[in-house]
Amino acid sequence: MLVRDRLYGNVEVPLDPGLLDLPPIRRLRMISLSNVPPRILSKVGFLPGISDRLEHSLGVAHLAKYHDRDLVVAALFHDSGLPPFSHMVEHLMGEDHEKRSARIARELGFSRASEILAGRHPLSWMISSGLDLDNVDNVARFLVTGMGKSPSYDPQFLARRMDASRGCFSDLAQVERWLGDRRRLYSALYSWPNLSPHSVMTTLIESLHLEGIIDEEFFTMTDEEAMRVLLKHRRRRMDTLFSGSFPREILRLEGTPILEWEARYTAEREIERRLGKETFTIFLFSGKSKEWRRLRIPVCGGSEVTMGRESEPITVVFAYFRPSGEELKIIRSCIESGC
Repeated sequence: MLVRDRLYGNVEVPLDPGLLDLPPIRRLRMISLSNVPPRILSKVGFLPGISDRLEHSLGVAHLAKYHDRDLVVAALFHDSGLPPFSHMVEHLMGEDHEKRSARIARELGFSRASEILAGRHPLSWMISSGLDLDNVDNVARFLVTGMGKSPSYDPQFLARRMDASRGCFSDLAQVERWLGDRRRLYSALYSWPNLSPHSVMTTLIESLHLEGIIDEEFFTMTDEEAMRVLLKHRRRRMDTLFSGSFPREILRLEGTPILEWEARYTAEREIERRLGKETFTIFLFSGKSKEWRRLRIPVCGGSEVTMGRESEPITVVFAYFRPSGEELKIIRSCIESGC
């Protein structure tokens, strides 16, 4: 099958074109590579033409063809289990998207690809280990289509330098450039322009989940179908995002315990109550930035090389108002001591 790809040009991918008509694969055309919809991110400097998940999956399949035919099929299916807005609401599904993708592939008769996606195959590391073909394509593709920047590494060259059977890399210099670009990308994604609307949308979707409005069908929707749900029930806040008006970052705390989503959602509402603010004016991000991550790189013919460092957990507070000094004290106390 001939694929016209924005990163690799015209390339042959060993897939039956009919696979693109399967509903779980066809749906990937309508799921963005970015969690926050590009038409919102484009308000703050990201490009509107960010790749969709099918373009990315075909890119990963192209890189996988240097190694194994079943790996190519697994690459095509690897994001099929993602919900709308991708990883933004994956925590509400009850299972991670890798397991769901493996199940989808198995139910459609692709048992070997399913084994790879489920982590039960010697090639699984090449698609779901963090140091994998998925990320090799993802980083370069987001830099190009989302930020208008050129990667410093060559995804195709790097893919060919991965030893599938031994689970190692034969070109450490390319790996170093790849990881440098990862830091560059995640530095942008974990800053205000992306993290602020991401936190707003996450909270709004969680509120619909708690109200019983979101059910299992939601997780099989496209981005646009899910957006219609948000606009029906949370139009005012979504219209604000579409206008490019995001809550400002008012506080960033490092080293704080990571809050599970229900605790974080409860803290947001309690802070609003204590400050006398309306609902959905305070939003928290709680987690670890992927900008820095300690990784052990298996080098072919040598020992493992450790790169990077562990990121501190962070809590970032966004608000649709400018807090006073006293209000900031209340917010900090609620996060550090518990609401």
